[in-house]
Amino acid sequence: MEDNLRMLFVGTDDSKTSLIDHLLDAYKYSARFALDRIRRECLDTSKVAFPKKVVPRLYVQTGELLQAGMDYMSATRLCSAAHAKTLSLQERAENIHVEFDPADHDMRYSTIELLGHMPPDLLDHTTNLYRWARRDEFRPEIVDTIAQTTRISGGMVVYQYHTYPAIKLAEEMEQYPLLAPDGWRFVWGGRNETTLLINALCIRCVYHWCAVHFGASLHGLRGVGQESLLFVTTAQQLASELREMSSLELPVIRKFIDYLTLGYGVQAPDPALQPIVALGEGRMAIPCLLFLSSNYERNLLTLQARIGPKSFDKLSGLFEQAMVSGLLPLAKTRWPNAKENLTIRDGKEFEEIDLLIPDPESKTLLVCELRWMLQPGDPREVHNRKKVCWEKVTQLERKMKWLSFRKSIALQTLGLNAEDAAEWLCAGVVSIDAFGGVLSSNVELPLMPNNIFKQGLEKASSLREFVLWSQSLCWLPKEDEHFRVVKQTTKLPGFDKPLVTLGIEKLCSPLIYRTFVDSSLEQSSR
Repeated sequence: MEDNLRMLFVGTDDSKTSLIDHLLDAYKYSARFALDRIRRECLDTSKVAFPKKVVPRLYVQTGELLQAGMDYMSATRLCSAAHAKTLSLQERAENIHVEFDPADHDMRYSTIELLGHMPPDLLDHTTNLYRWARRDEFRPEIVDTIAQTTRISGGMVVYQYHTYPAIKLAEEMEQYPLLAPDGWRFVWGGRNETTLLINALCIRCVYHWCAVHFGASLHGLRGVGQESLLFVTTAQQLASELREMSSLELPVIRKFIDYLTLGYGVQAPDPALQPIVALGEGRMAIPCLLFLSSNYERNLLTLQARIGPKSFDKLSGLFEQAMVSGLLPLAKTRWPNAKENLTIRDGKEFEEIDLLIPDPESKTLLVCELRWMLQPGDPREVHNRKKVCWEKVTQLERKMKWLSFRKSIALQTLGLNAEDAAEWLCAGVVSIDAFGGVLSSNVELPLMPNNIFKQGLEKASSLREFVLWSQSLCWLPKEDEHFRVVKQTTKLPGFDKPLVTLGIEKLCSPLIYRTFVDSSLEQSSR
């Protein structure tokens, strides 16, 4: 699998970057399904020698198994949508067309999810490897230095890992934004320890990949070191190397390694969440590209929710606290009377508002319903997140109806003059963090990703303008500008005809889309 992923980097045209993103993700699901099948069907648990050479027959069979895993992934997505009653099948002469419910599968919101939730100008680690592998002028000197320390022995790339080159390599890698809020705890520690450990493991994997790929290229090794791509080490050695880069104690590091070892604490292991594979006798393997192309901290949180759901649920409120604390200063900079976690009372009746923003100049009162979500990892999780989104819209509808008759009370609670309360517009929005979202069931109560919500609050000339802009949905990605609708054909057992579905292909970067959101706000105000 690592060789297939590398071929995406070195053998794919530059115009196919969106395909690379898709396949990097698809291979993770495929690996999980392939391992599930192996566990079900392989009854022989006797020990075997770990192969050091590529066996052509096994190489081909593994490729076929991974491709079957991708087909299975397509099938699970279709079955998930069918179970949710959000698709229909239309049989035609040569194929079967799969038609999705447009409200449930709005491609504009799906594009936002595809664009991801990282800062738009971030160069992630796999993007760096992609650039370094394809263009000499982008490759930093330290990468060539590491390659020069390698040698070939028995057809394998051999090298010694050294801390100084690792530190220099780390200087070429960007720091990912922190996801877990202050106060969050894993079994090995808090946010600081987690960041140090993730960074150390990323550096070690990038070091290995650079040594193997560029070292094999330097020596002209046939297959460009494909036998060495999988990072095989010992638990003791890995812990020692992570200690050098993180300065943490070995017991802390061992807890982290155990947590990320495939099968630890779970019934259904997922290599995307647990990329370290125990090989027996203290040895372990790490597929570096599979790990480096992952959302590390999000995966740790997902894993924690599966291994220790009680501790995860106990801490989950910290995310919404962090979400509010990130929004309130922005709102108060422009509208000083904004308040968070506000209870509006009228006798014995009351409503709790996550964030209430008043703009006396435009006489607009914005009711904000906020929700942080753990980014979904499979079709079932996506469907569940959408259900939660619509539940938030329903909650906001109830609060808006209640507040519409109590605007004067709301204004007084905010410390404002309520004499002209009847002239105020009461509007609402649902803001979702860490998920692209779904089309709102109420056209007057738009559902927005949190980063776009913040962008609008910051740039709108008034709160009234923000409301009109948010309701217009002109900020959503546009077909043929930010995404393209493509036909996808899947041949599944049990169907005589191939299934044709409509998918999406990204046409822009997150940075370009962010610029578009700004321009949509400017055009809306004209």
